Amino acid sequence: MEQYDIDLAAWKKMRSKGKPPAEPKRRRLSADDTTVEALRRVLDENPRGVGIIKDELGNLFASFDAYRTSKTGSKDRGDYCELYQGGPKWIDRVEKGAVYVSHWGASIVGNIQPEPVKQLMGKITGDGLVARYLVAHCEKNGRGIDRTPNHAAIETYENVIKRLVDLEPSDGIETFTFAPQAQGYLDVIRNLAESMKCLPTPRMHSRRT
Repeated sequence: MEQYDIDLAAWKKMRSKGKPPAEPKRRRLSADDTTVEALRRVLDENPRGVGIIKDELGNLFASFDAYRTSKTGSKDRGDYCELYQGGPKWIDRVEKGAVYVSHWGASIVGNIQPEPVKQLMGKITGDGLVARYLVAHCEKNGRGIDRTPNHAAIETYENVIKRLVDLEPSDGIETFTFAPQAQGYLDVIRNLAESMKCLPTPRMHSRRT
């Protein structure tokens, strides 16, 4: 980006009639305060996907459709639902033309208080957006232990992150096949899930003692 800024400043200074220097793609791993429109450009420049990190998840839900009014439901919610599955996505706009995003995918991580979670869980819509989240309730237990950092573990963790960052996504859809033993476990779980779906709805019965 530094070289681009230098070239752009030189182009403006010379008042060139030619085309300005091409802006390089901004490689990044995360996003925070973004709209769906801005996220399209981020994902177009980062085909591996990004992490959306929100200190307050409530702000994310409140920002949906901030710049449009619709009586037929939220369009932003649908776009965020598609982030869960990933995959290619064509975006057509009259003014900006067509944009092809090879991987419309992102992982959302954030914090939220227990009470707003109860409100959200009580208003789950048919789109399944809230159901895509894994909720973890964390509490501090004790004062902790003052100990020397495990530098070997820290270095190993940093190396893993670096190797993951260096990975490049392959073109097309990859197919993964489980090992025979793992496939056996998968079949057992699927059969159990199908059997439980056929059971009558469980009810809680009170019993006097």
